Amino acid sequence: MAPQPWRGAPLIKLISTHTGIVAVKPSRRAAFVASVAIVFIALLPALAAPHVLAAPAKPQCAITRPYDNATVSGKLRVTGNANMAADPIIKVQLRIDGGSLLIANGTDSWFFDMDTTMLSNGPHSIDAKSFDGSQYSDPASVTFIVQNGKPVAPETEPPYLLIVAVAIIVVAVGVAAWRLMRGKEGR
Repeated sequence: MAPQPWRGAPLIKLISTHTGIVAVKPSRRAAFVASVAIVFIALLPALAAPHVLAAPAKPQCAITRPYDNATVSGKLRVTGNANMAADPIIKVQLRIDGGSLLIANGTDSWFFDMDTTMLSNGPHSIDAKSFDGSQYSDPASVTFIVQNGKPVAPETEPPYLLIVAVAIIVVAVGVAAWRLMRGKEGR
Protein backbone atom coordinates (compact mmCIF):
# COMPACT_ATOMS: atom_id res chain seq x y z
CA MET A 1 0.00 0.00 0.00
CA ALA A 2 1.35 3.38 -1.05
CA PRO A 3 1.77 6.04 1.59
CA GLN A 4 -1.05 8.58 1.70
CA PRO A 5 0.44 11.97 2.45
CA TRP A 6 -2.84 13.48 3.56
CA ARG A 7 -3.32 10.92 6.31
CA GLY A 8 -1.57 11.76 9.45
CA ALA A 9 0.34 14.68 7.93
CA PRO A 10 0.53 17.62 10.30
CA LEU A 11 -1.57 20.64 9.43
CA ILE A 12 1.15 23.02 10.57
CA LYS A 13 4.86 22.77 11.06
CA LEU A 14 6.77 24.54 13.72
CA ILE A 15 10.04 25.88 12.41
CA SER A 16 12.73 27.13 14.70
CA THR A 17 15.12 29.75 13.47
CA HIS A 18 18.72 30.40 14.48
CA THR A 19 17.53 33.28 16.66
CA GLY A 20 15.25 31.02 18.64
CA ILE A 21 11.99 32.36 17.25
CA VAL A 22 9.47 29.70 16.33
CA ALA A 23 7.51 30.22 13.09
CA VAL A 24 4.33 28.48 11.99
CA LYS A 25 4.15 27.15 8.41
CA PRO A 26 0.88 25.55 7.24
CA SER A 27 1.09 22.38 5.22
CA ARG A 28 -0.45 22.13 1.73
CA ARG A 29 -3.38 20.27 3.20
CA ALA A 30 -4.00 23.02 5.73
CA ALA A 31 -3.78 25.71 3.03
CA PHE A 32 -6.31 23.84 0.88
CA VAL A 33 -8.71 23.34 3.79
CA ALA A 34 -8.40 27.01 4.72
CA SER A 35 -9.10 28.19 1.15
CA VAL A 36 -12.18 25.93 0.90
CA ALA A 37 -13.40 27.28 4.24
CA ILE A 38 -12.92 30.89 3.07
CA VAL A 39 -14.91 30.22 -0.15
CA PHE A 40 -17.66 28.49 1.83
CA ILE A 41 -17.87 31.37 4.32
CA ALA A 42 -18.03 33.87 1.42
CA LEU A 43 -20.88 31.92 -0.24
CA LEU A 44 -22.80 31.26 2.97
CA PRO A 45 -25.01 34.41 2.82
CA ALA A 46 -26.03 33.63 -0.77
CA LEU A 47 -26.76 30.01 0.11
CA ALA A 48 -28.79 30.95 3.16
CA ALA A 49 -30.86 33.67 1.41
CA PRO A 50 -34.39 32.67 0.41
CA HIS A 51 -34.71 31.79 -3.25
CA VAL A 52 -36.72 34.39 -5.13
CA LEU A 53 -37.97 33.33 -8.52
CA ALA A 54 -37.49 36.03 -11.13
CA ALA A 55 -40.58 37.06 -13.04
CA PRO A 56 -40.62 35.57 -16.52
CA ALA A 57 -39.40 37.93 -19.19
CA LYS A 58 -42.06 39.78 -21.19
CA PRO A 59 -42.24 39.70 -24.97
CA GLN A 60 -41.07 42.85 -26.76
CA CYS A 61 -42.87 44.89 -29.43
CA ALA A 62 -41.68 47.77 -31.63
CA ILE A 63 -43.25 49.90 -34.38
CA THR A 64 -40.84 50.41 -37.28
CA ARG A 65 -43.12 52.46 -39.57
CA PRO A 66 -44.33 55.18 -39.44
CA TYR A 67 -41.51 56.91 -37.61
CA ASP A 68 -42.36 59.06 -34.63
CA ASN A 69 -43.77 62.45 -35.77
CA ALA A 70 -43.82 61.38 -39.45
CA THR A 71 -46.25 63.15 -41.78
CA VAL A 72 -48.41 60.66 -43.69
CA SER A 73 -51.28 60.69 -46.17
CA GLY A 74 -53.46 58.26 -48.10
CA LYS A 75 -52.81 54.55 -47.62
CA LEU A 76 -50.36 53.70 -44.83
CA ARG A 77 -48.79 50.36 -43.94
CA VAL A 78 -47.89 50.27 -40.25
CA THR A 79 -45.03 47.79 -39.68
CA GLY A 80 -43.23 46.42 -36.66
CA ASN A 81 -41.38 43.58 -34.96
CA ALA A 82 -42.22 41.44 -31.95
CA ASN A 83 -39.66 39.37 -30.05
CA MET A 84 -40.57 36.42 -27.91
CA ALA A 85 -39.35 35.98 -24.38
CA ALA A 86 -40.07 32.38 -23.39
CA ASP A 87 -43.04 31.51 -25.58
CA PRO A 88 -43.63 32.38 -29.25
CA ILE A 89 -45.70 35.44 -30.12
CA ILE A 90 -49.26 34.48 -31.03
CA LYS A 91 -50.70 37.92 -31.91
CA VAL A 92 -49.98 41.63 -32.15
CA GLN A 93 -52.71 44.13 -31.28
CA LEU A 94 -52.97 47.79 -32.30
CA ARG A 95 -54.99 50.79 -31.18
CA ILE A 96 -55.31 53.96 -33.22
CA ASP A 97 -55.97 57.04 -31.08
CA GLY A 98 -56.92 54.77 -28.14
CA GLY A 99 -59.79 53.23 -30.11
CA SER A 100 -60.82 49.60 -30.34
CA LEU A 101 -58.28 46.79 -30.59
CA LEU A 102 -57.18 45.79 -34.08
CA ILE A 103 -55.23 42.65 -34.98
CA ALA A 104 -52.08 43.01 -37.08
CA ASN A 105 -51.09 40.57 -39.83
CA GLY A 106 -48.11 38.40 -38.80
CA THR A 107 -46.39 37.97 -35.47
CA ASP A 108 -42.59 38.32 -35.34
CA SER A 109 -42.66 40.70 -38.31
CA TRP A 110 -46.12 42.26 -38.55
CA PHE A 111 -48.04 44.88 -40.54
CA PHE A 112 -51.40 46.63 -40.59
CA ASP A 113 -52.81 48.54 -43.59
CA MET A 114 -54.86 51.65 -42.90
CA ASP A 115 -56.46 54.47 -44.86
CA THR A 116 -55.51 57.83 -43.36
CA THR A 117 -58.29 59.59 -45.30
CA MET A 118 -60.63 58.11 -42.67
CA LEU A 119 -58.80 60.22 -40.04
CA SER A 120 -58.87 63.97 -39.61
CA ASN A 121 -55.80 65.99 -40.54
CA GLY A 122 -53.51 66.48 -37.55
CA PRO A 123 -51.69 64.37 -34.94
CA HIS A 124 -52.71 60.78 -34.21
CA SER A 125 -51.19 57.88 -32.27
CA ILE A 126 -50.70 54.15 -32.73
CA ASP A 127 -50.09 51.78 -29.80
CA ALA A 128 -48.99 48.18 -30.39
CA LYS A 129 -48.41 45.26 -28.04
CA SER A 130 -47.53 41.62 -28.61
CA PHE A 131 -48.95 38.61 -26.74
CA ASP A 132 -47.26 35.26 -26.21
CA GLY A 133 -50.22 33.40 -24.71
CA SER A 134 -49.43 34.34 -21.12
CA GLN A 135 -48.05 37.88 -21.11
CA TYR A 136 -48.41 41.11 -23.05
CA SER A 137 -45.43 43.24 -23.95
CA ASP A 138 -45.21 46.82 -22.81
CA PRO A 139 -46.95 48.95 -25.44
CA ALA A 140 -44.91 50.55 -28.21
CA SER A 141 -46.25 53.98 -29.23
CA VAL A 142 -45.76 56.26 -32.21
CA THR A 143 -47.30 59.65 -32.93
CA PHE A 144 -47.84 60.57 -36.58
CA ILE A 145 -49.37 63.53 -38.40
CA VAL A 146 -52.03 63.05 -41.07
CA GLN A 147 -51.94 65.64 -43.82
CA ASN A 148 -54.33 64.72 -46.60
CA GLY A 149 -55.31 67.32 -49.22
CA LYS A 150 -58.79 68.81 -49.41
CA PRO A 151 -61.31 66.26 -50.55
CA VAL A 152 -62.08 66.64 -54.22
CA ALA A 153 -65.80 66.96 -55.00
CA PRO A 154 -66.92 64.15 -57.25
CA GLU A 155 -67.55 65.18 -60.80
CA THR A 156 -71.25 65.30 -61.52
CA GLU A 157 -73.12 65.40 -64.77
CA PRO A 158 -74.38 68.82 -65.83
CA PRO A 159 -77.90 69.49 -64.54
CA TYR A 160 -79.72 68.56 -67.75
CA LEU A 161 -83.17 68.88 -66.20
CA LEU A 162 -82.41 72.40 -65.06
CA ILE A 163 -81.18 73.35 -68.55
CA VAL A 164 -84.32 71.88 -70.14
CA ALA A 165 -86.59 73.67 -67.62
CA VAL A 166 -84.91 77.01 -68.26
CA ALA A 167 -85.17 76.46 -72.03
CA ILE A 168 -88.90 75.68 -71.73
CA ILE A 169 -89.47 78.79 -69.64
CA VAL A 170 -87.57 80.96 -72.11
CA VAL A 171 -89.56 79.54 -75.04
CA ALA A 172 -92.89 79.96 -73.16
CA VAL A 173 -92.09 83.57 -72.29
CA GLY A 174 -91.06 84.17 -75.89
CA VAL A 175 -94.29 82.65 -77.25
CA ALA A 176 -96.40 84.62 -74.77
CA ALA A 177 -94.62 87.81 -75.68
CA TRP A 178 -95.09 87.12 -79.40
CA ARG A 179 -98.85 86.49 -78.95
CA LEU A 180 -99.24 89.66 -76.95
CA MET A 181 -97.43 91.61 -79.58
CA ARG A 182 -99.51 90.04 -82.33
CA GLY A 183 -102.72 90.67 -80.49
CA LYS A 184 -101.97 94.38 -80.08
CA GLU A 185 -101.27 94.74 -83.76
CA GLY A 186 -104.65 93.32 -84.75
CA ARG A 187 -106.73 95.80 -82.81
